[in-house]
Amino acid sequence: MSYKATWQRLPTASATGALTRSSHCVQAYQGTAYVFAGELKPRDPVPSTILGVALDTGAVAQLPASAGGKEPAPRVGPTWSKYREGVYLFGGRGGPSMEPMDAELWRWDLDAKHWEEVQGMKGVVPEGRSYHAAAVLGDDLYIHAGCPTTGRLSTLDKYHIPSATWSSLAPAPGPPRGGTVLAPSTLAGKPVLLRFGGFGGPEFGELRDLAYYDVPSCAWVSVEPKPGQAWPEARSVHGLVGLPGAGPELALLFMGEGTPAPAHLGHSGAGNFLSDVWVLTHGADGFGWHEAPSAGEVPQGRGWFASDGFEFGDGEWKAIVSGGLNEKNERMGDVWVLTVTKDA
Repeated sequence: MSYKATWQRLPTASATGALTRSSHCVQAYQGTAYVFAGELKPRDPVPSTILGVALDTGAVAQLPASAGGKEPAPRVGPTWSKYREGVYLFGGRGGPSMEPMDAELWRWDLDAKHWEEVQGMKGVVPEGRSYHAAAVLGDDLYIHAGCPTTGRLSTLDKYHIPSATWSSLAPAPGPPRGGTVLAPSTLAGKPVLLRFGGFGGPEFGELRDLAYYDVPSCAWVSVEPKPGQAWPEARSVHGLVGLPGAGPELALLFMGEGTPAPAHLGHSGAGNFLSDVWVLTHGADGFGWHEAPSAGEVPQGRGWFASDGFEFGDGEWKAIVSGGLNEKNERMGDVWVLTVTKDA
């Protein structure tokens, strides 16, 4: 199997400074990509304004403040995940001390365009954190890994949305990590959550391990590369988009930080970034990684960006990439549409 990647810059969106940021969120919905949170300068969250980017023209519009003025505090490194006509916001860091936000959950209604804090949750709410991973699969929101007040986590928690109930699941294999990704997909007809890479701290550095959480069996499975098998480089703060359908393609992997910033700079510095694109498949021979060469203009390598899949066809899949950090330690405001096609 072979694949090709094509990048299209949205020039109108890329020309406005309003979208310049890193460590933020983006959600594609009915022809618009909604951008929220992030930072322009290290540890300085942007206001809690939501910007809408038209996916056809790149036009950018600022959405009015939520009715009643109730909205989440500005933050860096949160996640938001779509469930039906809403997105669920969890975590991030904010305030003068840049401590993890309280363990709260917010919902933004994509149709009514207003925020509400989720009340009456049952079970034990996961501890606050940033640079974690989140995904919705079925009626459940999953929160994984990330950086609490100190250290890193390997936990997996589930919020059952209809019953408003949290529960703790089996922790993931491998080192605790931040900057990892979680993508819902289907493996041999079963719902799974795919994870690749992340940053394991100075001891483990950037990671390149692949694992998945098997939802029916409530267990994690590690996938080891075969001798000589093509495999993406280690990375964190990257993109991973799960692919629906009955084909062998499970997910798209792209970009990310391949080498961390110098230890004395930490979050205030920039590492070395990747610009590659990969397709994860599963067939009779097991899992396979296939690099998708890029044709035409290619964006700068980056990490700490926001991405979301938004259009999936037969042998063609699209994702949006917004902003991020480059190797010059600059926050970017460009917006790109990635299209990956399967060669005949």
